[in-house]
Amino acid sequence: MKKKFEVLRPQYMNEFECVGQDCPDTCCAGWKINIDKGTYKKYRKINDKGMALKFREYIKRNDNPSSDDNYSYIKLDNGACGFMDHGLCGVQKKYGEDLLSVACLQYPRKVNIVDQRVELSAKLSCPEVARLALLNTEIMQFDVVEEWMDTRYKLSINLNTAEETWERCFWPIRIFIIEILQNRTLSVPDRLIFLGMLCKRLYAVKELNNELVIHEIINEYKVKMSSPTLKMQLEKLPKTTHIQIKLLKELLLSSRDEHIKYKEYTEKTIKAFLLDSADDNLSIEAFNEGNNQHFTPFVREHSYILENYLVNQVFERLFLFNKGTNILEDYIQLVALYSMVRFQIHGVATYNKRMSPELAVGIIQAFSRVVEHNSLYLKAICDSLKNENSDSWALMVVLIKE
Repeated sequence: MKKKFEVLRPQYMNEFECVGQDCPDTCCAGWKINIDKGTYKKYRKINDKGMALKFREYIKRNDNPSSDDNYSYIKLDNGACGFMDHGLCGVQKKYGEDLLSVACLQYPRKVNIVDQRVELSAKLSCPEVARLALLNTEIMQFDVVEEWMDTRYKLSINLNTAEETWERCFWPIRIFIIEILQNRTLSVPDRLIFLGMLCKRLYAVKELNNELVIHEIINEYKVKMSSPTLKMQLEKLPKTTHIQIKLLKELLLSSRDEHIKYKEYTEKTIKAFLLDSADDNLSIEAFNEGNNQHFTPFVREHSYILENYLVNQVFERLFLFNKGTNILEDYIQLVALYSMVRFQIHGVATYNKRMSPELAVGIIQAFSRVVEHNSLYLKAICDSLKNENSDSWALMVVLIKE
């Protein structure tokens, strides 16, 4: 059943629709696809003999489901969903959307609620979403529209901005964070470092529960962002390439996956930077040469791709307001994702001796599919970088600084 909602969404969602068999990737390949209890019961009542046999073959009950959402799952056939039919979903082709499971119906959409209004975005693991969101050379903008949405969609986060002091500051903080990330007078790394400076200050005062102090910090940093001395201050921050490579190598090698494209990009990055070599100096030399000759010239012209990536992350995750993480953890996760994406684009550009916007988007899409859907891996990243024996905020600068 569909219902009309007031929806805040990035403008790329105005154009999004599944491209079906023309898609360069497959939603169903390699993932465990959960089937909710309601859909499972519908499948058990199907009278069509051929489809009924397929349902019995491929739909399996979970032994100990934690909720009705993962009551059962689709057994993969050679790594892909058994219902795939020439690049399209066989269930949808035969019965329409009404018989899709909640997971299949919703993907790649991400649904949050802020003060009773729906916020709709999408995961960049979908190639069409990645293309629409990342290749837009203009500032990412957002619309408020009335939209008919399926009531079966699952919420990721439900935020009430009148609840607590911190939540009451949601809109000024979010708007300013997006302003920082879209400030094209600064390089993308400098924007992310400046965002870290803001997050560090907010982290220090959040527990004071003082709304006035939070607004004063926002105003203070707005003045700093327009200061002519900011670029000079950011330029003085030390660049430690050897530590950056070491950290990113560890993160990259811990996320190896059998996804064909992601595996290809990872292997090219390893070869480009000689990460299998015992001589760190060779890796640093290859890294710097690739940066000067291929990566920096590309990013100088196409920095909007990484900018759009960060803005989409901030919007869809309700950055700094997800109750499952604190400010430091949320910032670490954002920096880690950005740094790993940039590292792979840099690596493939160095290996190929060229880079194109379309290939950069393909790298981000494959990365998003493998890494961003793995909550355990994301937590492990955060834990590994949040070390009590070191300054995590300073470590983030090491990862970002180019």
